[in-house]
Amino acid sequence: MSPVSSAHLAARRAQLLKAARTCFARNGFHATSMQEVLSEARMSPGGAYRYFPSKEALVAAIATETLTEVSAALKALSEDGSTPGPDDMVTAVTSTVERLDALHDTAKLEIQVWAEAQRSPLLAEQFARAFADVERFMTEQVETYQGRGLIERDVPAGHIARVLIGLVHGFMVQRTLLQADTALFRDGLRALVAGPGRAPAPPSE
Repeated sequence: MSPVSSAHLAARRAQLLKAARTCFARNGFHATSMQEVLSEARMSPGGAYRYFPSKEALVAAIATETLTEVSAALKALSEDGSTPGPDDMVTAVTSTVERLDALHDTAKLEIQVWAEAQRSPLLAEQFARAFADVERFMTEQVETYQGRGLIERDVPAGHIARVLIGLVHGFMVQRTLLQADTALFRDGLRALVAGPGRAPAPPSE
């Protein structure tokens, strides 16, 4: 028997994750059985457990993939050596969430992940690790702004970064419950952070 290619394994893993997202978004984590996920993916238990030993592992993978995408979007902002503003950072994240949400209800799933992380040590650990990466990037950018005198220095940069992340979490809640879009948050945040010498950008179309 010829060995299974890495591309085939990756495709099967993605197939299973897609099925899990569909089921979880439709019925929630607790109301969805592993068998329902397998049926949606059209996979046998033996094949599926090769990738994810439990439903909890599936949930953790979904959460980690979302935060990985968010981290990539943030890091892309400064690839040219520039320093993104607070509004740019939040917009990069909300735009990523909006894009992923259109594909597989990411905002709704992430809110469920937050609740699940309170009872699952595995999920809480993975979430904290991925969250720390986002927080570290935002803190570094805020420190740069403080060094340039664009943000007050009497508040620790990490505290400001947490507030910016909180805005993203608020966006995800409003995205789920009120169908909020990125343009609304971008315009509001730009008006809030605009200070002397930095006028608000024109409203989004």
